[in-house]
Amino acid sequence: MARTTQAGLMRQAELFITNGAKPEAQAVLAGIGYAPATLAAGQTLANTVKTGTAQVKELRAAQKNATTAERNARRAAQKEVTSLAETTRLLFSNSGATLTALGLQTQYETVIDPETQEETQQAARPSLSTAETIARWRLLATNAASLETTQQADLTAAGWGSARLTALSALIETYADADTAQQDAIQNYQQASAQYTADVAALKDWYGRARRLSTIAIKDADPTNQQNLRELLGIS
Repeated sequence: MARTTQAGLMRQAELFITNGAKPEAQAVLAGIGYAPATLAAGQTLANTVKTGTAQVKELRAAQKNATTAERNARRAAQKEVTSLAETTRLLFSNSGATLTALGLQTQYETVIDPETQEETQQAARPSLSTAETIARWRLLATNAASLETTQQADLTAAGWGSARLTALSALIETYADADTAQQDAIQNYQQASAQYTADVAALKDWYGRARRLSTIAIKDADPTNQQNLRELLGIS
């Protein structure tokens, strides 16, 4: 079968299935295994592909929407997290214990030079994974709201009162929920897309075999009328 688009495949398969059930076509097709029951099986494959086309399109749109929502939620939360982190680092720069409790104390790791084997201490980069990021942000927001009274007063004076901290926690949870929704949307789309690809391949195989066998059978059965039958089945 010549290379064709998915839409073309659907049209060709449905034409073959529909017209293949007509008496003049069945006179040839029934003898090569394409009686109505087999044509019905082909129709089921075609229907599956048709349903999958709509489903994949819908899930692709859902994935895009979820990705946009996740990006916007992260941006909103990160803006406030950055502001709070900068504020607390400034206010409590002399209190290592406070910065540690807020997850803001710089962590160091030992790095070994591969040539000299010399050990040096370097600031460790925080994990960029979404799970670790959310955990750090939750720690900052939760513990900032639990600081001692004098530190709470300093935060409030710097624009970070309890209402804003509560709002930040809500932004972080919105981001966490949006990320979960995005991952679900991605998984749903990938699964549906893989199934759809398999379904299209199954229909292509079914129709390709039917078309080749029919071409041979028509030529053998009625050489003088083969063009009419080929046109009827859409395989001219």
